[in-house]
Amino acid sequence: MSKTDNNIEGRFQAVRPIYNNVSHSNGLLTTTSTASKSDSDILHVDIHEDPTSGKKIVLWSDILVVFKSAAHVRHDIRVLPFLKDRSLKDIQPLRIEAVPNATLDVYIEDNITHEEKDAARTLSGAPQTLPPLRRGPEYDPHEQARWGDFTDSSLPSADESINIDGKGEIDGSSPANNPHTTPAPHDAIMQLTAKAKQGDMSAQVELGEEYFSGYEDGLPQDSEAAMKWFLQAANQGHPAAQYYVGLMYYRGLGVPVDKQTAAEWFLKAANQKEVHSQVLLGEMYLHGQGIPEDPSRALQWLLPPANEGHAEAQYYIGCMYNDGTPLFSQDYSKAMEWYLKAAGQGHAGSQVKIGELYFNGHGVFLKNKATALMWFLKAAEQGDPRGQRLAGECYENVQHLQDYPKAIEWYLKAAQQGCQESQFAVGRMYEEGYRGVVEQDYSAALRWYLKAAKQGHIDAQVSLAKMYYQGKGRKRPDYFKAVEWYQKAADQRSHAALRGLAIMYRTGRGVDKDFGEAKRLYNIIGVGAVEDLADTLREEEEEEEEEEREAEAIYRSL
Repeated sequence: MSKTDNNIEGRFQAVRPIYNNVSHSNGLLTTTSTASKSDSDILHVDIHEDPTSGKKIVLWSDILVVFKSAAHVRHDIRVLPFLKDRSLKDIQPLRIEAVPNATLDVYIEDNITHEEKDAARTLSGAPQTLPPLRRGPEYDPHEQARWGDFTDSSLPSADESINIDGKGEIDGSSPANNPHTTPAPHDAIMQLTAKAKQGDMSAQVELGEEYFSGYEDGLPQDSEAAMKWFLQAANQGHPAAQYYVGLMYYRGLGVPVDKQTAAEWFLKAANQKEVHSQVLLGEMYLHGQGIPEDPSRALQWLLPPANEGHAEAQYYIGCMYNDGTPLFSQDYSKAMEWYLKAAGQGHAGSQVKIGELYFNGHGVFLKNKATALMWFLKAAEQGDPRGQRLAGECYENVQHLQDYPKAIEWYLKAAQQGCQESQFAVGRMYEEGYRGVVEQDYSAALRWYLKAAKQGHIDAQVSLAKMYYQGKGRKRPDYFKAVEWYQKAADQRSHAALRGLAIMYRTGRGVDKDFGEAKRLYNIIGVGAVEDLADTLREEEEEEEEEEREAEAIYRSL
């Protein structure tokens, strides 16, 4: 590894390409790595400083600007992983930890042409007398929320993931004082295990991380083994291990979910100023998860990390002001103040909340749906399903913002992440054949309605029941399934479901005919008198006959 020039050390990261040459020999595919030896092959990208942790980071997008086929980056023999958040997802935008006083090797896994190599060396062919400086996007405070200030302090600052050959990510998590390292080969694992068995707390935590995450070149993922090693270090008072043990109980990894026990371990770590445990403990007190709801204690644990710039803690304090608590009354201005602190670091939940304040015009904020959409999109572009759904709703329903293809695009992205409201919206669009943009497809509508209905979405359950009743997307009506889904929605007091179920009992479709039960169901939705019921039944009968004609037409067309 060569040292960077002193005049740029600390401000720019030196990088150089390592080209993997792929060849065939005797029918076998072989790969050899060729390192660049010339200083003219060394480029520089910007180093950014995490304003919370003070860590030096490099944006992956900056590396891709220079080497578009980059697969991974190494420092000596260590693969530098993407930094991870507390939920074990890559922090966006993707980033790696910088090593300011060294030249990092960027491995190029694809077949690279000579022209591409030359372009990387010369940056569009310009002659180089010194290693060229390759600058990343300039920092602009107005873009702070979109770029996340190059960090998200709501999340463990040293949580990381390993990118195996640039093709897949193996999740890992590590508190700030115990950063994760590269997948350990067999001999390193053996050495690590030996140290762990001798009571070395750091080795126990690192070995627990290896089992917790699992790597192709190291150990298989094994939550029970991870818990074993975390517990050994936690019982010796290691705060990161205590955090991990709490997290395992919180999520039910290797052990049954036990929020109370999770809170006990988070408390042990929080008392040692382990910041992620402080935030999780505050959240648990705020919502009464495993421990009694206590806004005072929630604020006690959330305020110190929030004042230190921890975005998730700032978000929760914003929520406390947004909703109001016994400690202080509802205050949208203070809520906005805290949300903006977190949103400026790229916190998607806070971006959504700011959008909602503008969308609804709460407090002193004038209703501004265009501004609301801007904030929803900031969250949506980070992959936040709620932001994606709300962006879709704006594009569908806000008159001066309407863009139906974009509405469908964002609904679909959220639906694919399990957002039940968006799954229902996608189902509705397929059932209706949406505004010439989506072709009518009953089978697709059934699939999406079913996804949302299984999550308890009332309108999806009713729509699913109606489709089964009418035989849409099927060869014939299925009255038994119609009754099943009407009943699920009726159990949630849906008037539409109660009315549909009453029809089923009145006609004896899918259930035994029972006029008394039909009357009881109508009474629930406010049709109390028999004479009113008779009028209602006549109206329903006319609707039913029309539905039957539609179902018959569908059946005959198959």
